[in-house]
Amino acid sequence: MSNMNERRRSSRREFLRASALTMAGLTAVACAPAAAPADEATGSQAAGAARVSVATNDVEAAYEEVGRQWEGALLRLPIGGRGHWGVNQKAAERFTELTGIETEWEDNPYDQVYDKTFLDLGSQSGTYDVLDLNFAWFGQFIATDGLLRLEEYVDNPAFPPIDLEAFVPAVLEVYGKWEGNLYGLPWLGDAMIFPYNQAHYEAVGLDPQAPPATWNEVHEFGKTLTHDDQYGFALMGGRQIQAMCTYAAIFFGLAGKGFYNDAGEPQFDSDEGLEAMEIMAVKLPEISPPAAISWDIVQAAEAVSQGTCSMEIQWPGILQGLIAEDSPVLGQMGFATPPGGTPLGGHGIAVSNYSQNKEAAYLLCHYLVSPEIQRQYVSEGYAITLTALFEDPEVQAINPYLKTMGDAMAIGLSWPRTEETNEVFDIMVKHINAAITREEAPDEATLLMNEEILELRKERGYVG
Repeated sequence: MSNMNERRRSSRREFLRASALTMAGLTAVACAPAAAPADEATGSQAAGAARVSVATNDVEAAYEEVGRQWEGALLRLPIGGRGHWGVNQKAAERFTELTGIETEWEDNPYDQVYDKTFLDLGSQSGTYDVLDLNFAWFGQFIATDGLLRLEEYVDNPAFPPIDLEAFVPAVLEVYGKWEGNLYGLPWLGDAMIFPYNQAHYEAVGLDPQAPPATWNEVHEFGKTLTHDDQYGFALMGGRQIQAMCTYAAIFFGLAGKGFYNDAGEPQFDSDEGLEAMEIMAVKLPEISPPAAISWDIVQAAEAVSQGTCSMEIQWPGILQGLIAEDSPVLGQMGFATPPGGTPLGGHGIAVSNYSQNKEAAYLLCHYLVSPEIQRQYVSEGYAITLTALFEDPEVQAINPYLKTMGDAMAIGLSWPRTEETNEVFDIMVKHINAAITREEAPDEATLLMNEEILELRKERGYVG
């Protein structure tokens, strides 16, 4: 999740106004035709087809056969520079060996990925071919007409088959679809889960097989677990996006509903919204280290992996420290879905509508979400989105929290996907942190947060 500032918002609006004028006289970029079967290739394509096969199985052979017709194409994509991107980049190297299609993974600080992608789509320059579709950005990218619709590619028998029903239904809908149309494939699955130290539970007389079922139980358990230099919870309480994520998880669990009602109005000025703020700003700090009011995702995860804190709510991608061979808590951890509900995070993978290499770009997207490549993600703790993999005993043996992650993804609620979402996140972070640091009382923070979001959505036309 990235935190967009005011400078970015104003420049985005100015850019769209300017681009609307400058692009008016340009010819619209048409969608390239869908792939032709490889045996229809001619010229340089035919020369590519004469290469000696390097495929080691039928799956690789299918990508190799289709991809050779675009040998020499270069696909560019902006990435966030850490974690799962490295796993995907390694997979893309094998894709290049099979197809001859080159890839260039442009490494950026993650908070710049959105800006670069949005500007590229808004200018219709086609600098990038393959896009990280963080679904909180979906609305902005749709507004630029920047995403290629994928139905004709999915249905084209010239490409290897893809079974959309094999993906976790919630992630296919949220990561890939907009108003019923398919613009992305589920790439990097994510939902917050609840790790807890079973050895700590047992030491204080709590049942290690019974994680808390409510947030009030989290607080009660945490008081029992807090003693000496050990604390019950690792709060991500700093003025950063994970504070919003934690609050959202609590709100989703209490309310069982999303950010907005049917009229588009925020629902935080409610009994559940206020209770979530009190838990976030009063109860969780009571069972967390004093410094946790300024912690980010890394500090919270490290506190649990070192055994300093007994529980947390966290994104799976950062939890490898809990199961590493040299982990102080190796073999001690249990994993559960958060009490009542959880946010659904994650990313789709999409093709730029302005790419000059649409077919090759789609083939790479297809390859990176395939079952064979998703299995490679498992040891890294990331990203699988196929229902069957979460149930696979071999997968569960490699990573003990992936089954829980699949359960959480199946019940997860999504962030809003409209254009102002990142600005809403900024508002929430400001008031949640103000409540945690006691600059605002919980009821004041909740009311101000709700009012500010409502005013923003009225200004943008989402509320009448």
